[in-house]
Amino acid sequence: MLSFFKKNKNKNARGKSYYNRENLVHNLNDFISFFEPETIAQYTTLETIKFNGLSLSKINENSIKQTLEEPDFTFKEKEGLNGHKVLFYRHIVDNLIFLMQFHFLKGNFLFVSNTTSSSSLLSNTDKTAFVSRITNKYLPDTNIDLEKGLEIKISDSHSNFLNVVDGVNFKVIYVNHSQKNQQLLKNPNLANELMQDDFDAKLNDYF
Repeated sequence: MLSFFKKNKNKNARGKSYYNRENLVHNLNDFISFFEPETIAQYTTLETIKFNGLSLSKINENSIKQTLEEPDFTFKEKEGLNGHKVLFYRHIVDNLIFLMQFHFLKGNFLFVSNTTSSSSLLSNTDKTAFVSRITNKYLPDTNIDLEKGLEIKISDSHSNFLNVVDGVNFKVIYVNHSQKNQQLLKNPNLANELMQDDFDAKLNDYF
């Protein structure tokens, strides 16, 4: 579906303040909200859900960079939540702007969010066409009335899923709902670990 992103040279860089504002995760509850969306319309596909041709369980930093090259911006593990890293890609295709952010926690890929906007106004017709591309790919035999709403969740046999969010911004979130990631987020000490100031690790940058 998103293969036209591959090695797209038409990028528009932004500064750190822009990416900090666009970053979707600032605490543990933010992580959990993506793994437990409240989407009402839920479907199951026989296909394996992929992003840019990559199975969600196969995504890592190397596979992302091989497909999309170097990110436009990176929040490293010591710059925000402890152990949290985000790779940002901002691509422009004609009048459409795609902001992709790949989130990792302790080296594990959790999810990628693809926010789509326009140099003008992203119309409801545009958004419906985007969701139709998704449903045609993953639910070709299912009749979905998108006039009732664009927010849908589609899960595959691996429990991975994509979630369409039509709010202030229009975005599609692809979640690697692996058993390992679920256990990681259920760690009772994770909230404290995320906020822990790893003083010794920071000193390694200077000595």
